[in-house]
Amino acid sequence: MNQQIDLMSDADCTAFLQWALPRLNLRWPGFRNVHRQVCKRLKRRMSELQLTDFAAYRTRLESRARKGCFEPSSLRELPPHLVRQAFDRADQALCVQQQHREGIDFLFQDLRLEAPDLLFDLTL
Repeated sequence: MNQQIDLMSDADCTAFLQWALPRLNLRWPGFRNVHRQVCKRLKRRMSELQLTDFAAYRTRLESRARKGCFEPSSLRELPPHLVRQAFDRADQALCVQQQHREGIDFLFQDLRLEAPDLLFDLTL
């Protein structure tokens, strides 16, 4: 593992988890007791991606979301023929094809808490 990643503090990982977990519909209290194990796995993944800190990992996750890129596991409920029709593989992600992205703003928003300001289409 990268030496710089090894030096990241528990507080850095905790802050990252407290940012990321709500976006995954998970809660911090459920991870409090196992967060060191989760942090170890996150650091291993960051090393694989050659990222130096949690800020870089967060930036990577946010930029992929803005581009309409998703981990294949995020699309496992989508019928395979629709995945083939609408997504291109980019590295280890599946990204919405350009023809489908035009005129679309990707937002991260919990619709249970607030609705977008404008009219929108929702695909589940």
